Amino acid sequence: MQAYYVESQGLSAEDGHRILASTGTTTFPALDDALVARQQGTIDVIDGVGELPVAVDAAEGFDRRFDGVIEEAAASAGATYTRGETS
Repeated sequence: MQAYYVESQGLSAEDGHRILASTGTTTFPALDDALVARQQGTIDVIDGVGELPVAVDAAEGFDRRFDGVIEEAAASAGATYTRGETS
């Protein structure tokens, strides 16, 4: 809050806190098996009607090596890290 709202944006700390409070809890969606499966389902529909020139594997589009780091950063920032939840 201090670095961004006060130092970078020139707002008072009070305004920065008010803005943060108005945004609610920050959520980072997990790049999990459910997300990859959902994406693969969409790919399969598109492929099923002949719109893809080559086979596509959804798992190749996600880099999940940093899941642990993201989960730790979210926890330390007071954010949530959802696993397998959809909106």
